[in-house]
Amino acid sequence: MTHEKKSAHDTLSLPPGTSTVLAEILQSEEVVAGDGSCLPLRDNIPLLECLILQAWVREREPYRILEIGLAYGVSTLFLCDALTWQQGTIYHVIDPYQDRDWQSIGWLNLLRAGYADKIQFHKDTSDAVLPQLIAGGMRFDFVLIDGAHDAYQVQSDVEYAEKLLAPGGVIALDDIQLPAVQAAVDSLPRRGFQQLPVPAPYDRSRPVRLRRLNNSHLSRVVAFQHCIDSRSGETGK
Repeated sequence: MTHEKKSAHDTLSLPPGTSTVLAEILQSEEVVAGDGSCLPLRDNIPLLECLILQAWVREREPYRILEIGLAYGVSTLFLCDALTWQQGTIYHVIDPYQDRDWQSIGWLNLLRAGYADKIQFHKDTSDAVLPQLIAGGMRFDFVLIDGAHDAYQVQSDVEYAEKLLAPGGVIALDDIQLPAVQAAVDSLPRRGFQQLPVPAPYDRSRPVRLRRLNNSHLSRVVAFQHCIDSRSGETGK
């Protein structure tokens, strides 16, 4: 695992427009708490996978984004940097453990990068928030699921996300190497979803080529487009 992380950093670079806050976090591999103390960066989506997520967002230019799981805010900063933030762009983030487990550092990083006032943050659980969003008639173009990874929670988040997804929208999940995530992923093609390929140039990057040679997952993040809208029977855009 250590060798793979080093290879990813050696062969991949941050794109133009990367926020200073994000660049400093990745360079130092540390985050700064509210009291000014530094903590090691941990449990974040790795660089390669963040770049893949960012590329999917740049390609699709979603206006309505939902992310489950904030932690230190690394993936959120990547997605925020990719958005054009045109009129009508909305970004909802759910993380009930932001204060308890992450010392609110993810939210602080969004404040430091100037994105916090553009994001609606929910401190309740996804089981509580997602039904409220459905009841409110919300629809999202891009949903990233990276919350709790037990079988019940992953499947619950996917099922709620499907109900919230606009026709042609995308559900992305992190940690496909975990059985609970793989099980949820396996159910998506049967429900009208088609997997998105790893975007170029990352499909040709050294880490992905090595994984392909080893017959392992090309990326620990996967994304699926809702090609058929089961509510209306129309093909998604």
